[in-house]
Amino acid sequence: MILIGFSPILLLKSPIAHRRITWIGKTKGGCRIRCCPTAANILYNQESLSDSPRIFSYAPTHTVSAMLIRYFFWTCGALSLALGIIGIFLPILPTTPFVLLAAACWAKASPRFHRWLHRHPRFGPMVQNWERNRAVPRRAKYFAFSMMTVSCLFLFWRFPEKWWIGAVSAGFCFCVAVWMWRLPDS
Repeated sequence: MILIGFSPILLLKSPIAHRRITWIGKTKGGCRIRCCPTAANILYNQESLSDSPRIFSYAPTHTVSAMLIRYFFWTCGALSLALGIIGIFLPILPTTPFVLLAAACWAKASPRFHRWLHRHPRFGPMVQNWERNRAVPRRAKYFAFSMMTVSCLFLFWRFPEKWWIGAVSAGFCFCVAVWMWRLPDS
């Protein structure tokens, strides 16, 4: 709920309802909000919301640090999805954790890409099921376990002189398998 000292119904019916408004503190004259410039202009022009528009102070929400964090999450989501797609063809990389990581990153950074991932015919059901129930289908679990086992055995067979590569991969795969086993089935 947005606490700015006005009727929430008036605020929700206003043209700025789709804008991001956050409560940043109370001043002597009332509450201040943080919003974008167009929303601030709309608020100043709506006389039904307040008698004195001076109680609103414009403070932009798109600071440099917020934009850097947003780009960081967007980039992490894109890299995670790319690794998940590569994992479809390369048995050593698991697909599901990377797609779920991409969904989590894009949920913070880009609603458009998060919505696209939700509506994707291949990855959408997996992401929706995870966000709704924190569950993974049993078939996907068994497939992930078998692919991780085959991948680790392949590494031990292919690189016997560098056994530590297979051991490190087996350790990571074991941790992922234990984590995945503890999740509920969908």
